[in-house]
Amino acid sequence: MGGRLRERLRPARPALGRRGPWQPTLTPQGVGTDLAGVAGWSRNDVWAVGTRSGQDDATWTHAQHWDGREWTVVPSPSPGAWRNELHSVAASGPHDVWAVGGTVDRTVGNRPLLLHWDGRAWAAVPTPLSDLPATFRTVVARSPHEVWIGALLGDDLRTQVAVTLRWDGRTWQRIDVPDPDPASSITMGADLDGRPLLTVSKTVSKYSDRCRVWHWTGTAWARLAVPGADGESVTLFSMADDHRGRVWMAGRTGGGAGLVVEWDGRQWTSTLLDGGGRGAFSGVTASPSGHEVWVGGSFGTGRNRHATVYVRR
Repeated sequence: MGGRLRERLRPARPALGRRGPWQPTLTPQGVGTDLAGVAGWSRNDVWAVGTRSGQDDATWTHAQHWDGREWTVVPSPSPGAWRNELHSVAASGPHDVWAVGGTVDRTVGNRPLLLHWDGRAWAAVPTPLSDLPATFRTVVARSPHEVWIGALLGDDLRTQVAVTLRWDGRTWQRIDVPDPDPASSITMGADLDGRPLLTVSKTVSKYSDRCRVWHWTGTAWARLAVPGADGESVTLFSMADDHRGRVWMAGRTGGGAGLVVEWDGRQWTSTLLDGGGRGAFSGVTASPSGHEVWVGGSFGTGRNRHATVYVRR
C-alpha cells in the first residue's frame, strides 16, 4: 500500500464569540463529572459516559442520556469499593448499549468493568477477564451479534499487554493480540474492507511511542503496514469510517503535533495539523457519505491549553 506525507496545515483562528456550527446543550449539573465517551443510536437517543468523583479520591461511574430535548443522568453500577471509571460507550440499538471501563480496589487492585443497557437499566456483565487485573479501554458494537472490547491486561504499566474480547450474541471470546511488547494504549472503532481495525501503542520514553496497527482476518489479528503510523513514533486515540471503504485515524506524533491518517480506498496518507502548541486529537468522526470529517482535541503550551476542532468538507 502506498503512502505520502501531506503538507502541514494551519487552522483559521475564529473570532471569540462568533457563532459557529457547534452549539452547546444544557447538561445535568454535577460536580467532578468527567465525560470520556459518547455514542448515539439516533438524534434522539445518545449516551455519554464517564466518571464522577467524590471524597477521599473515590469515583463512581456516570451515564447520561439525551432524548432529543434534555440530558438525564441514569443510575449505573459502581461495583468497585474505591474507584470506578467508564472510558467508552457503543450502541447497536436503543436496547443494546455497552459501556466499558475499570474499577480499583485497595486490596485486589484493578479489574475490568463492562456495563450493558437493555432499555430499562444498566447492569454489570461478567467476561473472561473479570477476575484478572485489566482495564477495558474501548468498545465497538457492529451489531447485536458482534461487539468488540479492547483491553489492557496487567497491573504494571511496564508489562501490560493488549487483549481483545469478541461477543457473538451469546458468549464472550478472548482473542489475544500477537504483540509481545507492553502496551500503553489500545484503540478500535473502524472497519477496513468490512473487518475491524485495532491500534496499539507502546510507550518507549516520556515523549515517544511506537504505534502498531492490526487488522482482523476473520480468525486472528494480523499486522497491517500503514505508512506514517505503524511502527512510527505516534499514538492514535480514535478512528472512524464512512461505511464505504474510507477510514480516518486521529492522534498525535511523538513531538506533540496533531495527526490524521486516512485510507481513501487505494492508499494511506498522513496529515499534520497545527493545533497551536503541543497536544493531540482525541476524537474523529465522519458523516455517512464521508463528505464531512471532524477531528478534535486539546493543544497549547504548559497549562494554557485550548480545544481545537478541524472539519474537512
